[in-house]
Amino acid sequence: MIKSKEKTIPIEKLTPDMTLAMDITKPNGDLIFGQSGRLTKPIIEKLKRFGVKKITVLVERADGHQDPRYIKKEMKEIEEGLDYRFRRVRHIPLMMELKELIGEHLKGKLTS
Repeated sequence: MIKSKEKTIPIEKLTPDMTLAMDITKPNGDLIFGQSGRLTKPIIEKLKRFGVKKITVLVERADGHQDPRYIKKEMKEIEEGLDYRFRRVRHIPLMMELKELIGEHLKGKLTS
């Protein structure tokens, strides 16, 4: 199985769209942010407020693709998120078509 490299970097060098290689937890074990989550500016700021100093992130392979295990997990999260967002309009066929188009677009971005 292809494996992405992991790299631990200081919080000051994090950039949006990096992918976490492991869960980030408080000292008491409470989850702050989950493994394979994509970082955003607000999330990076939150991590700084929690006093996080270093983060282990996934480094993409030389061909620009991530480990297929993480892509599969992200695809599942996309599907669940779309199901949640479109739950109130399930009875409208046009909205379900829109949901499918958005899902295909997001999945395409993951694998490209």
